[in-house]
Amino acid sequence: MTVVPFRCPRQACKREITLAPSPTLPPVVPNLGQSPGVARVVCAHCRDSFLFNTLTNAPAKCPHCFRASCVGSSGLKWRRAVAYTLAGVVFLAVSVMLAVVAGQKSSVAMAIGAAALFAIALGLILRGGHYCSMRVSTLEGYVPEA
Repeated sequence: MTVVPFRCPRQACKREITLAPSPTLPPVVPNLGQSPGVARVVCAHCRDSFLFNTLTNAPAKCPHCFRASCVGSSGLKWRRAVAYTLAGVVFLAVSVMLAVVAGQKSSVAMAIGAAALFAIALGLILRGGHYCSMRVSTLEGYVPEA
């Protein structure tokens, strides 16, 4: 092991620092035997592979590029897109009805409620659009249990 002396570059310090190579540690391997459904997934955005539990009914977030994508087929993507969009349309219809009633009764509270429902509807419809445009990552295969 070679020790390299080095002086601190700050003017007031000039302390001598010895830089030695760090000892090599064995890689940490997670205990995959206790997690059924763990699969190796290739990210649709950065094409890097990572481990993901496919039993969770959620989009996978890549640890490398931090972007979300659906895993396997596009069924989850379309189910969620339709559900969020339909919920947004329902909220939009309710907010329009509430705005009409608020306009007839000149009620400020109903108008504020209609505006809040409209904002929720807009958020739900945008979330549905997000799921529509989400990419689909591919499965390389399941990790064997130990």
